[in-house]
Amino acid sequence: MHVRSSYKRKVKNKPMYDIVLIGNPAYYEATSIRLASGAIYAAVTAAKLGVENVALVGTIGNELRGEATQVLDKYDIEYFLIESDETSSFQVALDLDGSKIANLVGTKKEIRIRDIPDEFLQAKMILLSPVLREIHAEFIEWLHNSSDSSILLDPRFRMISDDNRVRLMGNHRVAEEILGFIDVVKPNRLESKILTGEDDPFLAVEMLVESGSELGIVTLSDEGSIVFDGTDFYQIPAYKINASNGIGAGDSYLSAFATKMLEEHSIAECGAFASAVASVVVESSEGADFKLDNKVVQERTMQLLEETSIR
Repeated sequence: MHVRSSYKRKVKNKPMYDIVLIGNPAYYEATSIRLASGAIYAAVTAAKLGVENVALVGTIGNELRGEATQVLDKYDIEYFLIESDETSSFQVALDLDGSKIANLVGTKKEIRIRDIPDEFLQAKMILLSPVLREIHAEFIEWLHNSSDSSILLDPRFRMISDDNRVRLMGNHRVAEEILGFIDVVKPNRLESKILTGEDDPFLAVEMLVESGSELGIVTLSDEGSIVFDGTDFYQIPAYKINASNGIGAGDSYLSAFATKMLEEHSIAECGAFASAVASVVVESSEGADFKLDNKVVQERTMQLLEETSIR
């Protein structure tokens, strides 16, 4: 039996993690902001927000290890990276018709049940942030049954052809397979349509909760986000800025939302804070090195909280 080796960094003796991110590191080619890994963006966001015990689990090729670990080391994030001998370049469609294309470097090796060290199952929260379908329904079910952690999912539904072309899945009804094992699910508008078949984000987020998730969130870019808890819809506005890029915005949103959940804030406060943090990320041109000024985030949070409506 072949056992994959790993790169592991122990930062401190941590009896319990606050947030563990699961997802493979990946990078865009020929762009000023290379990092495309949602898991790394989410981990860095949590660390910058003051979450002390943050860790990341994923599969990575040798060519990307140096870049990924440099970022994680810089922000004192523990990691368990499973070595893969398959690093490839993928043409990734960013919309259903394939008109928007990005070149992505990474591995499509799935993260397996036996790849997860037991200590990570003791986290308060586990954020699933796949980039190339490395996390599957069976894995999510096992995670739910093996851990008392709150499980949050940023879904990305992609299919990979033999020539390494990656497209979004259309008409893929998987909500009933996974959402009963998820505490919080956060798709964007397009992903919510894939999950539910609904164009209307209010109907989509309602269906996400009806399918089993305790809390549903649909992010709507510059239109903000909708959060549904099974009773009320929270309409969270976006903070109006001149966006420099959109990379990492949704990942940082979910990580910021989770950070406030750890502190037991209200849904409205979690959503306003997450929207404020995402606004800082998208107006930065520094990738994962975005500056997170706590005073700016707090001011934006207070403004967005005043503008949040509940129905």
